[in-house]
Amino acid sequence: MKEKYILPEFLSKEKIDEIMKAAYLANAHEKSVKSRDIAKYCDISPDSIGRNMKFLISVGFFVSSKKGFYKLTKLGLDYSSNLAHGFTDEAIKMLKQGLETCPIVIDLKKYLMSKGGKVRRDELESKAKVLANVHPDDTRFITGAKTLVDMMISSKILAEDKERGIVKLLEPAKEKRKPEITKTREMEQIEKKPFNINLTVVVNIVDETSLEVLKKTMKLLGLKSVEPEEE
Repeated sequence: MKEKYILPEFLSKEKIDEIMKAAYLANAHEKSVKSRDIAKYCDISPDSIGRNMKFLISVGFFVSSKKGFYKLTKLGLDYSSNLAHGFTDEAIKMLKQGLETCPIVIDLKKYLMSKGGKVRRDELESKAKVLANVHPDDTRFITGAKTLVDMMISSKILAEDKERGIVKLLEPAKEKRKPEITKTREMEQIEKKPFNINLTVVVNIVDETSLEVLKKTMKLLGLKSVEPEEE
């Protein structure tokens, strides 16, 4: 199997999610842990967890600074903690973010686009095995290819028509454009027409204020002065 294109081995999406939740419970976001540390919190063997770590690293959920030791990335922490706390919608966003940077997913999307955006599901699974350079009848990767497509569907990268056995590439939601307002002739005339603003300025005169200076200033500003009535 090419290192660039990694498939899960044997495990379903549900089992992959169990590994992620178990890693969170094992505090893999705070320290590097081994597969056996993660296995304490789920019903998956350390060997099976270890074999699937390359795939989880390719999705961006883990890093490995030393052989056999794994630590959750920020994205992996966000995904696993949302799963553990039941925040499904947020977890889906994190899964999509990870998958869209995964090399095998990037090339599967390109393949879909070359086919007009939709293909039979079994065709896409076969393409995943071709990209990963694995034997098409290897049971490890028959499940793995199915799991990868399930993850793409779950994260809303793909939509599935189960009756027809077809998967379709979903386009990202486009930002709604504000409707353009066509200006009428009357609106343009209003914009160009000058208008006056009535402004009243009240000035309190104190003894040391020069009334003449104040009058001249107001005249320069185009302000009209009103003399107070004598009592």
